Amino acid sequence: VLRKEVRTRARDRHVIVYSVLLPLVLYPGLVWVAIQVALYLQGEEERLVSRVLVEGTELDDPFVAFLRENGIEVVPPASAPPAARGTSDGGGDGESARRILAEGVADAVVTVERPPGGGGIRVLAFHAGARSASALTAKRIEALVGKYRAMALEDAARRAGEGEGFLEVI
Repeated sequence: VLRKEVRTRARDRHVIVYSVLLPLVLYPGLVWVAIQVALYLQGEEERLVSRVLVEGTELDDPFVAFLRENGIEVVPPASAPPAARGTSDGGGDGESARRILAEGVADAVVTVERPPGGGGIRVLAFHAGARSASALTAKRIEALVGKYRAMALEDAARRAGEGEGFLEVI
């Protein structure tokens, strides 16, 4: 009985087409389309220029130059809306950053603070999480701040006459 049923189903053209041939062609095609869409979106994301307004330091600051060298477009503070200009005292005023982000002047606002005695910087970054360009810019800034910190630590170890492992936590 089983042999007869299988033979009958094998003779039916629709069974062969819909259960064997269609899945063999359709599923790889759908996977290929999904991969192409993902690659296209990734390329669009990589081409996106991150615009950052930097507060609390001059535009010729080494940190600002580092941002520029790594593909960040630094927007001059004069581009900020008049209501937001001058409201930040360099202390990470979120209200001025909120105004700047709302106007669309920049994708993120970075406030750079230098301690009075020197020896480093404190970086505060504000972004609009609801905007994908702003969230992407925040990720890029976070990665660049980590890279800048690592370079500063390596430089400090070199000046102290020690190797890379000198500043590692044990």
